[in-house]
Amino acid sequence: IVRSVKRAENGDGVVLRLVEALGHSATGTLSGDLLGRAVSVRLDPYEVATMLIPDDVNEAPRLVSVAELDVVDAQAAS
Repeated sequence: IVRSVKRAENGDGVVLRLVEALGHSATGTLSGDLLGRAVSVRLDPYEVATMLIPDDVNEAPRLVSVAELDVVDAQAAS
């Protein structure tokens, strides 16, 4: 389920909140004019994920924290 869609706070892409609500691993492809490309996603059972889809198609989509910090960067900062 796509629970929310918004522009990133810094305006460099689109942020999606995704939820797997049936208790099964799920894979799929999201696409459309808003994203500007097709994006493959995989969610574990009951997973809630926040994903940043950069406007620059040369940048890979990535999981982000709720504060829109890259998960890897957030861990490195602690």
